[in-house]
Amino acid sequence: MTGTLFNRKPSNGDHRWYANLRSSMKFADIREWCETSYTRYRHALDRDFIDRFRRDTPKRFSELFFAAAFDSAGWSPIDRVRHFDLAYRLPTGGRLLVEVTTPEAQSSETWHEEQKDNFTFYSADSDSLDAALLRLTSACKGKADAVNGSQLNKDDYIVIAISGVQLNQETPVVPSMSGSAPDFIRAFLPIGDMYMRIPTGPQLNDQQSNSGYHFNDSIRKSGSASSVDRTAFVTSLFEHVHAVAYTPLFSTSLTNPHHQVGVLHNPLAIWENEKPDLEMGWEYSVVMHEDSFDVRRRKLPDAFED
Repeated sequence: MTGTLFNRKPSNGDHRWYANLRSSMKFADIREWCETSYTRYRHALDRDFIDRFRRDTPKRFSELFFAAAFDSAGWSPIDRVRHFDLAYRLPTGGRLLVEVTTPEAQSSETWHEEQKDNFTFYSADSDSLDAALLRLTSACKGKADAVNGSQLNKDDYIVIAISGVQLNQETPVVPSMSGSAPDFIRAFLPIGDMYMRIPTGPQLNDQQSNSGYHFNDSIRKSGSASSVDRTAFVTSLFEHVHAVAYTPLFSTSLTNPHHQVGVLHNPLAIWENEKPDLEMGWEYSVVMHEDSFDVRRRKLPDAFED
């Protein structure tokens, strides 16, 4: 076994993902990507990253991914900043500070699984997606609370980077990061299910079909009467968090990793300058009106479609 991350003897403390990555021939490409990425970005990672990687593989894999994504997007790293995983220099002279979080998969009770004819069949509904979105909301809040007391400069742009790798690998329900209104932004904005109006009756030829999204300011907890607000970015709750970057993290496609990242900028964050484009695959901004809002997007030409 060659390399740095995978060259140690197996240990009882190894994460099951690490054990699988280390031993399986089908993961040779991923092992090589991890080794190459660690060599390239080790200066930006924790000193004990190697030990943490084998014990907590999903989270450390996500850190490697976002380090690679910001690098491939063209950002230049600066010295580490306390309480943040990654740090870069903004064109304005301020700092782009990134904290990475990797929520655990939602309970298997939030979808139905059936074994038949040597295949596994899954079925899920809007409640299943809500359970996944709650993971994003909770992960963002946890990190937002953690960095709130940090010694920050007024021109620091704070990004909570959320990896959906555990949702992607362990559940059949993964929030999308692309499209006109991707799932992940619904964890932070009061956007409900999509609707479509189709004209019927004698006036059929005089009317046009139209579609949109229902207003929904809460996410219901599965199996509970309680709910969680999905209004984080239309209230002042996270005014110190400037954006959320999210990826489902498809490990089978690690070329140009920034193409599979979506970014939602917080319209109510405290920021005196023009919001920076993070140069990720999908970029979403929110325009606030008196009693409504619009979501606008920018897509890189070759950005990943999930």
